[in-house]
Amino acid sequence: MANRRTDVVNSFVTHLQAISSVEPRNVYKSYRWIDELNDYPAITFVPRREARLHRGAGRKLAALIIELRGYTYGEGSTEAAELLAHEIEQRVQTFAETYRQHQVESAVITTVRTDEGLMNPYGVCDLSINITYDVEITT
Repeated sequence: MANRRTDVVNSFVTHLQAISSVEPRNVYKSYRWIDELNDYPAITFVPRREARLHRGAGRKLAALIIELRGYTYGEGSTEAAELLAHEIEQRVQTFAETYRQHQVESAVITTVRTDEGLMNPYGVCDLSINITYDVEITT
């Protein structure tokens, strides 16, 4: 049986795969660099640290930090990267309500930035996401 963190991360992949401008096979739960990709747009992310929050009465929450990078390619890559960041933000806003079965309490974006044309003809957006969920306590 998978643990809750794994369930949350796998569900996050599934949730991002619903972005219409991104092929589902182009969503990776590990970092990919520009030279490792052939199809764009692409989304790569890595779950980072997880902080535990004790709320009393035996309730324990996990705050999972996800570092996500989106890549675009072609003419208008800067605008495409901004649009991709916006689409990701929309998906993150609906993640908590969609995956209540995993006790997801909230999903918020804490930072967003783009390369602002620096990587032209590529476009890059970086987002930091915080997903908070209940941790199962076994005694």
